[in-house]
Amino acid sequence: MSSGQSLPLAYVLPPHLLPHFYVSLHISHPTGSHLKYPVNQFSGREVSNLEARIDTHILALTALLETKYIAHDKPFDFAHKPQYLTLDILSDAAFSAPLGFLAADVDMFRYIENLEKNFPVLFALTVLPWVVSVIQSPLLRPLTAPCSSDAYGLGRLMG
Repeated sequence: MSSGQSLPLAYVLPPHLLPHFYVSLHISHPTGSHLKYPVNQFSGREVSNLEARIDTHILALTALLETKYIAHDKPFDFAHKPQYLTLDILSDAAFSAPLGFLAADVDMFRYIENLEKNFPVLFALTVLPWVVSVIQSPLLRPLTAPCSSDAYGLGRLMG
């Protein structure tokens, strides 16, 4: 790497700070100096009763499986159920109320469908990171970024 190129940011978790989940960014400068910045992260302390909320959603998942599928000897595809659980837990932590994926037992807002449809594109972006710069350009961002007025997908969750 030439001295004119910037080095990538590296997330560093010092062993002595592991109990505190402290993360810092180390930015290497072409001159050889290093800058260190603390990074804000989620510790769970910001959400009251987080463990109890998670337990509630896990119980909701088991109740769904027992009452809707097992009790009626009905087969089910377990592929989306953990995603419903995760989305409800995350939305409950973020908004103090779940979005209701588990209660509805359906891909609300077609979020998972949209994610699965776009996964090949997301994978390509990890292999070709320069494409991200093009997509995030001011000219293309309005066409490619999700927005709160979207009918489904991530944009629908935003708005």
